[in-house]
Amino acid sequence: MAGAGIHVLAAQSLFAAGLIRQALPVLETLHTHGLIVALGVLWRDQVSYLYHATPGMTAAEALGRSGLFPASKSSIGMILLAQLPDRELRQRVPELLPSLRAARKAGFARTEPNPGTESLAVAIGAPAFAAVALSGKITERQIPKLVALLGDAAAEIERKRPDE
Repeated sequence: MAGAGIHVLAAQSLFAAGLIRQALPVLETLHTHGLIVALGVLWRDQVSYLYHATPGMTAAEALGRSGLFPASKSSIGMILLAQLPDRELRQRVPELLPSLRAARKAGFARTEPNPGTESLAVAIGAPAFAAVALSGKITERQIPKLVALLGDAAAEIERKRPDE
């Protein structure tokens, strides 16, 4: 069993920076679409999901419930990788460079984490420090509307971020 120190470190890392506190109200508004709602950060070539809620899940259940996930298979990972300079991408993930350039140009990333499931993500901040995503059964027709919703959510989270 983990000692108290690990719990203190977890609480400080999640809440002291303010990202979760600022993002929670915005993330909760995205639940009305019946899709998975996620907030994550890039760590090396992995995504750490700070928030990952399936439809009907409470915010308390969604916090820190998912482990690390390969960035190349995650829309959050792809849009955050796309923010990196090409020279770094050529060293880290050269095979993804065309997809990452396309995501950078489009302003969002799209992946298919499971057959029949689409995931869309938009970066938060400039430079990007996190990304927000929606995932589920998404049709081609829904993509522009959902990308706009994600863009609005990302802008709202960034706006609420305290000056550093």
